[in-house]
Amino acid sequence: MKAKVARFYGFSDSEIRNMLYSDFQDYVRAIPILKAEESLSEIMIVSYPHSKKEFQQKVHKQLHRQANPDVWENKKKVLTLEDVARMIGRG
Repeated sequence: MKAKVARFYGFSDSEIRNMLYSDFQDYVRAIPILKAEESLSEIMIVSYPHSKKEFQQKVHKQLHRQANPDVWENKKKVLTLEDVARMIGRG
């Protein structure tokens, strides 16, 4: 796991060794959330105009759940692709 944290954040070995274990665990737990946020952005930009609506909604929901666990845990309103399109002026 140390190598994954070093690669993802660019930390040196000594920076990781000097880190509090609780901080290290926070960085580890944040990796999938940050990756999901990045993937969500990439997918929205690249695939939106080329994908079927059902596929867009499925992928969006899955990545949104990973990127926003607090929304899903607290059952808050989830943004749909249509919401996003309206927000960027395409709907």
